[in-house]
Amino acid sequence: MSVIQRWLLSSPLHRVASTRRLLLDGEVVAYQPREDGSVVVIGPAEASWGSLAGSAVDVRLRGRSVRMRASAVPEDARDQLVQDHLIHSPRDWTLLGVPVTGSADDMAEAAGSMTLLRLEPTG
Repeated sequence: MSVIQRWLLSSPLHRVASTRRLLLDGEVVAYQPREDGSVVVIGPAEASWGSLAGSAVDVRLRGRSVRMRASAVPEDARDQLVQDHLIHSPRDWTLLGVPVTGSADDMAEAAGSMTLLRLEPTG
Protein backbone atom coordinates (compact mmCIF):
# COMPACT_ATOMS: atom_id res chain seq x y z
CA MET A 1 0.00 0.00 0.00
CA SER A 2 1.12 3.55 -0.61
CA VAL A 3 2.81 5.97 1.75
CA ILE A 4 -0.23 8.25 1.35
CA GLN A 5 -2.58 5.50 2.52
CA ARG A 6 -0.39 4.82 5.55
CA TRP A 7 -0.37 8.54 6.39
CA LEU A 8 -4.17 8.83 6.01
CA LEU A 9 -4.78 5.77 8.18
CA SER A 10 -2.51 7.10 10.93
CA SER A 11 -4.25 10.49 10.91
CA PRO A 12 -7.63 11.64 12.24
CA LEU A 13 -8.86 11.34 8.62
CA HIS A 14 -8.82 7.54 8.93
CA ARG A 15 -12.64 7.35 9.20
CA VAL A 16 -12.98 9.27 5.92
CA ALA A 17 -10.20 7.41 4.13
CA SER A 18 -11.33 3.86 4.83
CA THR A 19 -13.91 1.80 6.63
CA ARG A 20 -12.28 -1.60 5.98
CA ARG A 21 -8.57 -0.85 6.47
CA LEU A 22 -6.42 -0.56 9.57
CA LEU A 23 -2.76 -0.17 10.38
CA LEU A 24 -1.15 -3.25 11.90
CA ASP A 25 2.58 -3.49 12.46
CA GLY A 26 3.06 -0.53 10.11
CA GLU A 27 1.13 -2.15 7.26
CA VAL A 28 -2.24 -1.26 5.77
CA VAL A 29 -4.43 -4.34 6.29
CA ALA A 30 -7.94 -5.30 5.13
CA TYR A 31 -10.28 -6.30 7.94
CA GLN A 32 -13.73 -7.70 8.58
CA PRO A 33 -15.52 -6.37 11.69
CA ARG A 34 -17.26 -8.95 13.90
CA GLU A 35 -20.39 -8.49 16.00
CA ASP A 36 -18.47 -9.08 19.25
CA GLY A 37 -16.19 -6.06 18.70
CA SER A 38 -13.28 -8.06 17.37
CA VAL A 39 -11.95 -7.81 13.83
CA VAL A 40 -10.45 -10.39 11.51
CA VAL A 41 -7.54 -9.11 9.43
CA ILE A 42 -6.97 -10.73 6.07
CA GLY A 43 -3.93 -10.60 3.82
CA PRO A 44 -1.63 -12.56 1.57
CA ALA A 45 0.26 -15.58 2.90
CA GLU A 46 3.52 -13.62 3.05
CA ALA A 47 2.10 -10.85 5.29
CA SER A 48 4.71 -9.82 7.86
CA TRP A 49 2.08 -9.57 10.61
CA GLY A 50 1.06 -13.22 10.23
CA SER A 51 3.36 -14.29 13.06
CA LEU A 52 1.73 -12.01 15.66
CA ALA A 53 -0.73 -14.65 16.96
CA GLY A 54 -0.56 -14.74 20.76
CA SER A 55 0.76 -11.19 20.99
CA ALA A 56 -0.68 -7.91 22.16
CA VAL A 57 -0.59 -5.44 19.29
CA ASP A 58 -1.33 -1.76 18.77
CA VAL A 59 -3.50 -1.03 15.75
CA ARG A 60 -4.89 2.14 14.25
CA LEU A 61 -8.61 1.40 13.82
CA ARG A 62 -11.26 3.92 12.78
CA GLY A 63 -8.95 6.81 13.58
CA ARG A 64 -7.97 5.59 17.07
CA SER A 65 -5.04 3.66 18.49
CA VAL A 66 -6.35 0.45 20.04
CA ARG A 67 -4.51 -2.27 21.99
CA MET A 68 -5.67 -5.70 20.85
CA ARG A 69 -4.77 -9.36 21.38
CA ALA A 70 -3.99 -11.30 18.19
CA SER A 71 -4.99 -14.93 17.84
CA ALA A 72 -4.99 -17.47 15.05
CA VAL A 73 -8.23 -18.07 13.15
CA PRO A 74 -9.32 -21.73 13.35
CA GLU A 75 -9.06 -23.61 10.06
CA ASP A 76 -12.76 -24.47 10.05
CA ALA A 77 -13.72 -20.76 10.16
CA ARG A 78 -11.39 -19.47 7.43
CA ASP A 79 -13.52 -20.08 4.34
CA GLN A 80 -16.61 -18.39 5.75
CA LEU A 81 -14.65 -15.39 7.07
CA VAL A 82 -12.93 -14.84 3.73
CA GLN A 83 -16.22 -15.23 1.86
CA ASP A 84 -17.93 -12.71 4.19
CA HIS A 85 -15.08 -10.26 3.69
CA LEU A 86 -15.10 -10.55 -0.08
CA ILE A 87 -18.88 -10.09 -0.25
CA HIS A 88 -18.63 -6.86 1.79
CA SER A 89 -15.41 -5.62 0.13
CA PRO A 90 -15.45 -6.65 -3.53
CA ARG A 91 -12.50 -4.37 -4.34
CA ASP A 92 -10.31 -6.80 -2.36
CA TRP A 93 -10.96 -9.71 -4.73
CA THR A 94 -7.96 -9.06 -6.96
CA LEU A 95 -5.83 -7.89 -4.00
CA LEU A 96 -6.38 -11.29 -2.36
CA GLY A 97 -5.99 -13.30 -5.57
CA VAL A 98 -9.65 -14.18 -6.27
CA PRO A 99 -10.86 -13.75 -9.87
CA VAL A 100 -13.60 -11.10 -10.18
CA THR A 101 -15.83 -13.75 -11.72
CA GLY A 102 -14.88 -16.12 -8.90
CA SER A 103 -17.16 -18.66 -7.32
CA ALA A 104 -17.46 -19.87 -3.73
CA ASP A 105 -14.91 -22.57 -4.66
CA ASP A 106 -12.47 -19.90 -5.86
CA MET A 107 -12.93 -18.03 -2.57
CA ALA A 108 -12.35 -21.20 -0.56
CA GLU A 109 -9.20 -21.97 -2.54
CA ALA A 110 -7.89 -18.45 -1.98
CA ALA A 111 -8.68 -18.66 1.76
CA GLY A 112 -6.22 -21.53 2.08
CA SER A 113 -3.37 -19.29 0.95
CA MET A 114 -4.23 -16.22 3.03
CA THR A 115 -3.09 -15.04 6.42
CA LEU A 116 -5.92 -14.40 8.89
CA LEU A 117 -5.70 -13.11 12.45
CA ARG A 118 -8.46 -12.33 14.90
CA LEU A 119 -7.88 -9.14 16.90
CA GLU A 120 -9.80 -8.64 20.13
CA PRO A 121 -9.76 -5.42 22.20
CA THR A 122 -7.86 -5.87 25.46
CA GLY A 123 -9.58 -3.17 27.45
